[in-house]
Amino acid sequence: MNLLFALLHRLDEARAAFESLLPRLNPSLPIYPNWTLKELLDHMSGWDETIVSALEAHLSGTVPGPLAVQHIDAYNDILIARRASLSLEQSRKEFQSTRAELRKVLSVVPENMLAIPLLFPWGEQMTLSELVELLARHEEEHTADLLRWLEHPERPLVEDSA
Repeated sequence: MNLLFALLHRLDEARAAFESLLPRLNPSLPIYPNWTLKELLDHMSGWDETIVSALEAHLSGTVPGPLAVQHIDAYNDILIARRASLSLEQSRKEFQSTRAELRKVLSVVPENMLAIPLLFPWGEQMTLSELVELLARHEEEHTADLLRWLEHPERPLVEDSA
């Protein structure tokens, strides 16, 4: 299962780079307009949760349902609103636990499913390799954004690459 190991390693590398910046962030300052560290963590947790649900559907032999809304910004708003009552500490814990759950589900995917295209709730078909690359690039984009933001943390980033 070398491909599975490589996929998990790719996810872990992207996450480690993101997490390395967390101690440098002031959680009370907006990173993006209307997004502090808490909302960014909630956004990332929400996507991990969405993907876990989709993978569990595929593993059970069903097709995951479509997103509640088709516009990505609206879906991000839903993901964040679902977690609005969480404290920053609870959001941090969920950020960790949803990734652990994603790794757990990925680790039990049968080898024959790794290379076949699967349908995901946002309407796109992709292999798990493509999915993991998408997730890793997403985290790397946020990591790059955080590095840019840290140069002037008093100003939120105007381009939201969520």
